[in-house]
Amino acid sequence: MLCSFTAGIVLAVGHHLYYARLNDSLVGSAARQQWPLRFGTAFAFLVQICYANATGIAYVQWVWRRCRQQAIQIGTIDAAFAVDRNIFMFLKPGFVLKFPIAAGLALIFWCIPLPSLFTPATLGITSKPNTTLHTISVNQPSISNYDWKANKLYAPRAGDSTKLNQMFTILASTGELARLSPPEGLQNVSYAVDLIVPLVHCQDSNDTVRAWTAAAAFQDAIAGLGDYIDTESVRPYAQNLTFTATEVSQTYTNDTLVEEHNTTFLGQIGYYAMPGNTSIGPNQPGLTADIWIALANPARGTPAYHFPTYTASFYTCTLRNASVTTNISFVDNVQSLEASDIRGVEFSPITDTEVYGGNDSAVYALENYDSFQSSLYSFLAGVVVNVGNAGSYGWNWSTTVDQTILGTASDFADMTAAWKDGGLEDTIVQNKNLTTLIEEFSLNASWSLMSMPAFNKKLPTVVNQTLWLNKYTYDPQNLFIAYGCSTLACLISILAGAYAIYTNDESHDSHFSSISKTMQNSDIAALFNQPSTAASALEKTVAKTRIRLIRDEKGERFCVDTEKVGIDTESS
Repeated sequence: MLCSFTAGIVLAVGHHLYYARLNDSLVGSAARQQWPLRFGTAFAFLVQICYANATGIAYVQWVWRRCRQQAIQIGTIDAAFAVDRNIFMFLKPGFVLKFPIAAGLALIFWCIPLPSLFTPATLGITSKPNTTLHTISVNQPSISNYDWKANKLYAPRAGDSTKLNQMFTILASTGELARLSPPEGLQNVSYAVDLIVPLVHCQDSNDTVRAWTAAAAFQDAIAGLGDYIDTESVRPYAQNLTFTATEVSQTYTNDTLVEEHNTTFLGQIGYYAMPGNTSIGPNQPGLTADIWIALANPARGTPAYHFPTYTASFYTCTLRNASVTTNISFVDNVQSLEASDIRGVEFSPITDTEVYGGNDSAVYALENYDSFQSSLYSFLAGVVVNVGNAGSYGWNWSTTVDQTILGTASDFADMTAAWKDGGLEDTIVQNKNLTTLIEEFSLNASWSLMSMPAFNKKLPTVVNQTLWLNKYTYDPQNLFIAYGCSTLACLISILAGAYAIYTNDESHDSHFSSISKTMQNSDIAALFNQPSTAASALEKTVAKTRIRLIRDEKGERFCVDTEKVGIDTESS
């Protein structure tokens, strides 16, 4: 009994360890999948055999103990010794009543195999990520580390790089990054790189820059309105970029001035952008780092010609050198880039005016940044002016911002709705202001440089490749519950059996020889040897006869309970 119980526990632990070893391992072929299920079923089967054997032994001990406690009908005893082989013996009248504890042990015996239905199912198959590491050379923009072999790559003699302008144009039109190529064509990969790239940072302009920007805006706005403006009559209002001016119209007959009219009109500047006067590096006045922007802030939906009260915002967008820690991933042919850390770094100091041998030249590196900035500025440059007088209105719209992704900024869209004839049309407005989109645009442009091999250098990087593979998954909780219930039930049975052995002073079994030995009694012999005309009648009489297990000097044997015997003992 104890040996079977111990063997069951060992097998249950072995089942758990086997499944735990398989957990998170690759499934392999279809033929290989079948073996873990076979072994799991075998473990569960053997565990239940051991527990059932231990419970069966404990059950027999309690039956013998009950037979010693009181006289019981032979038919009920028959059912007690047969119930572990025939479950319908539970229906035998008197069995549960006379053997209540034994009936409980028999019920445990029959229910012990049930957990084996659940234990194999604790091992399943699911798709899980499997990550492997590769050291691969990946593209990193080389704009800050100019290679002399690619002289004038960003700014050839004929102007800025055609490829660079194409990339900026696509990005400005769609707002989407250029399509990058996974390293060495691998799929489902991810890696992190520390990029040194140009970025634009925008902030509110200081008072000095505000004044310079407003003055330049008024000058360019008036210059674009015609040659008949009396420049002396211009009255600018920098707080909201409005102005008044006088237009002089003259009528001549035969080259003789006949009539002259002076018309005063009101002007509103909705948008203006210009290069700043801050250079990228020392001693490089031609390489501009700043873009100065002025933008009117009208109430949303208010037409410009109503001249409502509003203010204007002034921004300074500065090109800077930055270290950008970028997490790059390609999952199912979909690329994803995320900046986890951005830190400003100094521009390379100027050391040479020419490129010698294989040395790097900071001069050319700064020219690369200037080319990047000029490509960005080409989409921001221009002025938007609305003028009106005595019911006549006109516009001077000389910018392409509204034709790019930058034109979907919420503050620029508000200005467009008020200034542009036709309003916003079908523009989808983003919940971001213009400066935010400019900063995002510059980051996306720097990332897009990695799509063009000529603008990059190769550096070895650790790349994680993740493939979804079929793996075994093990749920130990359900296995523990199933085996825990079986073990607890078997333990209760063993304790009951051990107590029965203790009170019986010996262990019993249900062998034919053991039962026959206890039936060697003259009363029992007379019971079965009595004459009867019908075998069925004798069988019923014997089944109703009560017998009891006793122990005397001759050993342990059954005796007929003469007070409640089912036959005529004198005639027998």
